Amino acid sequence: MSNDTYARPEARGDISAQAIGDEVMLYDSDGEKIHVLNHSAHAIWKLCNGRNTLEDIRREMALQYPDSESGLTDDISLALTEFKRKGLLI
Repeated sequence: MSNDTYARPEARGDISAQAIGDEVMLYDSDGEKIHVLNHSAHAIWKLCNGRNTLEDIRREMALQYPDSESGLTDDISLALTEFKRKGLLI
């Protein structure tokens, strides 16, 4: 994933989110699909506001998950790639 591809990732505004236990369900009414996110993927999702850069997201995730800082860049890249592949980002 190049940094240019997701310089300021932005979630589609028409995706609704609903907490279900420890996970969050995203509902894509356009594609009539449901996507289930774990806690860390949801944290990344919430930061995809079109204003945060990849570094902003990495920094915020490091604050939330200080014990996982070494693998955060890969985790964020994987999550953004999946969000994009599933059509959840603008």
